[in-house]
Amino acid sequence: MTELSTAIPKSTHDTWTVGDVRVTRVVEQVMPLAMSFLLPQVTTADVAANEHWLRPDYIDDDGAATLSSHSYVLETGGLRILVDTGFGNDKERTYYSTMAHLNLPYLEELASAGFPPESIDIVACTHLHLDHVGWNTVFRDGVWKPTFPNARYILNKDEYDFWTRGGPEPSMEADQARVVADSLAPVVQAGQVDFFTGRHEVAPGIMFEPFPGHSPGNSLLTISSQGEEAVIIGDIWHHPLEIVNSEWAYSDVDPDLAQKAREDLLELVLDKPILVLGTHWAGTSAGYVVTENGSPRVVSKQP
Repeated sequence: MTELSTAIPKSTHDTWTVGDVRVTRVVEQVMPLAMSFLLPQVTTADVAANEHWLRPDYIDDDGAATLSSHSYVLETGGLRILVDTGFGNDKERTYYSTMAHLNLPYLEELASAGFPPESIDIVACTHLHLDHVGWNTVFRDGVWKPTFPNARYILNKDEYDFWTRGGPEPSMEADQARVVADSLAPVVQAGQVDFFTGRHEVAPGIMFEPFPGHSPGNSLLTISSQGEEAVIIGDIWHHPLEIVNSEWAYSDVDPDLAQKAREDLLELVLDKPILVLGTHWAGTSAGYVVTENGSPRVVSKQP
């Protein structure tokens, strides 16, 4: 991700309610990225055909993608569940060099939203790439320690095993080995991890559903409460433009399986009152996927 510009911190604590579940977004950073790098299959004509709904949240004035790195905190049944933890501070990275040695006020943002680290009960990671597990740990007293001392970390076992074996991405392998060492192994060694495979209940009404392809254990987090539904999509769709064509994608371990995951997700949410919470979507980061003039788009109001 060497084409990323300098990260732009942004402080927002947007909230939604899904039945009895309260969802709060806590932003780590917002960043522009060349569309040609993020989705190399996309042409300028493709962007132009969709700019009427992509602006201003998802593309800038030059047509570059706007991405966000953020977490969601779910409050339900007395639990506080933190979903994905961004890039983290002080991490050594080479392939993703612009994300190395960050010094961002994420924990301060989390606390100002009402969630100091010690108040988190569960950390649920949709998958184990560096931008979803970074704040699992902090560097203190010369070692990496769990950031959330009272939390259980919910991690996919197939995914963990895959990355601890190295994985098939040579350009990223060194960075992912560092991710294991600085963001995953410390929480495992601290005895704070609950591994899962396949479908898994995180809490009543909060489920991990397997959507592999982007990574081996990539999961969709579903929220169901009082007849209302939402999904936290992780990296199934990095950017809203991917809903238009399932062949548009960025960096998947298994491209064919990842394309199927995108198609399955579209079938799940299209023209339905299911709130889609994007893990890298900028702006409000959330919306409903509807059909307009024969093509899907994201809107803010429930269909």
